Formats: sequence, structure tokens, C-alpha cells
Amino acid sequence: MPVPNDIQNNPLAYAQVWTGNRNVTGRGTPQAPGVVKARRFVTYIEVLEQGAHDPEIRTLAIQRGMTPRPMHRGRVSPLNTTATQLTYYAPHGQEAADIVSQFMTATWMMNLNPNNTVFAPNTPRVVGGQAIIRNNGYSYEITMWYDVGNVPLEPPVSVYVAFHCYYRL
Repeated sequence: MPVPNDIQNNPLAYAQVWTGNRNVTGRGTPQAPGVVKARRFVTYIEVLEQGAHDPEIRTLAIQRGMTPRPMHRGRVSPLNTTATQLTYYAPHGQEAADIVSQFMTATWMMNLNPNNTVFAPNTPRVVGGQAIIRNNGYSYEITMWYDVGNVPLEPPVSVYVAFHCYYRL
């Protein structure tokens, strides 16, 4: 699948920050455990949303012609002072991918009908919520899109992840 429509149709609203593989596990049976498969994750920061938590990304949003949201009391910590604003978010992209891979595994484990389509391609799905504070002290709001690719040169499955986050501890 190409980039999801939501991201492709709003290229200024998202910025890619990390791409890599994470494992997900399908539903098993008492006789056979679920199959663990690597999936390719492509993560994007939501520029407008993150601009409410990070003055550097707020500047990026303004440069991209967006009217920024008011600053939120939840901010990034430490401050984003990297030479390029987006490199700060590579570890957060990995964390968001971890959250989504755990969500996908849990969702597939709960699927009692192996013929069900659990994740519809190119359909956004909200994962988790900001109420959960991760071990790194951050809360994440995440949207994911699942794909079963059909282009021979692409990995067979990609998971696209858009997120924004802030420090909560």
C-alpha cells in the first residue's frame, strides 16, 4: 500500500521520523502458538498536534503555513534543541511502533474467528490513549493504518503510524 490517504492528502500535516521492523504475533491455538512475524513500521509525527507540546515543532507548523494550536501544559522533556526538529522524534517513533505492535498482537489474540478481517487496509484506527504513561514518562496519542501489500518490491506488510506525544512524569 502506498502511504495512507490521510497522510498522502495532507503532506504538510505529517513528518516521517522513523522506519523499522517490529514483531507482531497472530492468534495461536492450544496446540500451536501464534506465529511471530516482522512487520515494517513507518512512523510520522503529527506536526500540528505536536506543535502544542513542542515549540520547535510549533515553528515547523508555522513554516508549513498552519495555524498552530495553543500551547498545551504537557510539553516535551528535555526540550527539543536538535539541529533538525524531527530527529528528536526518532526514539518516539520507535516507542509508538512498539505500542502499535503490542496493540496488534493483543487484538489478534482476542480474535476468535480466524476468517475475520481484524485490520482493514488504509483505514485509520486509534490506538491507546493519552491517559497511559509509558516507561519513558511520555503519553502518546496514536493512529495506525495496516496494509497487506501487493507490490512485489515492497515489504509484504506495512504499518503506518501517526502520533503526537508529551512528557507526563
